[in-house]
Amino acid sequence: MKYLKPDEGLKVFDIRFDVTTAGPSPNGNKRIELFLLGCRKAASGHPCKGCFNQALWHADKAEFSRDPVEIAKWIIERTPKNERYITLGGGEPTDQIDQIIPLCKELKKAGFHIMMYTWREMVIEFRTEGEFRTKLLDLYKYIDMIVDGQFQIEKRLYQEDAADGLLSSIGSGNQIIWDTRQLIGYAMEDLNSIHLDENNRVVFDVKE
Repeated sequence: MKYLKPDEGLKVFDIRFDVTTAGPSPNGNKRIELFLLGCRKAASGHPCKGCFNQALWHADKAEFSRDPVEIAKWIIERTPKNERYITLGGGEPTDQIDQIIPLCKELKKAGFHIMMYTWREMVIEFRTEGEFRTKLLDLYKYIDMIVDGQFQIEKRLYQEDAADGLLSSIGSGNQIIWDTRQLIGYAMEDLNSIHLDENNRVVFDVKE
């Protein structure tokens, strides 16, 4: 992949394979995790309390960027067809929305199940008008799952040895897990576990 100037392409911090703390998959919850550089909210002095990715706050630290389609093709070439599950995190993915749309479009063409973490609350974002909302609607054509809402350290949910697709993924009870294909979502604190069915739709095990 060729280097681009920092503001010409996608700013990536890291790409990790076979991660088990980034959501559900039929392969023992193994997913690829793409860490994107930059969170304007945190860099402006308003980070989510307890954010564990402080190294990813400042996008201006990027010395270069990459073409998002080239990144997608690089990932596709290294991923067997039965292991195509990826999670976008950060940083804040939607801060680079113009770049993650073509990335996700290319990944979806190759059959990837795409999940995204964002501090934004999607119910609120979709009530607003303007160019950003239009771009979100474009992005969500390719996103299968969203975990939204600000991370709250006092409601942190995580058990390293859990194999439930929920507690094995780092998040907090207030955050909402959305299945964008079924247009349903639940707060993490209201769930026992989640998993994907044979059609990669989220199955929610809701607490009584």
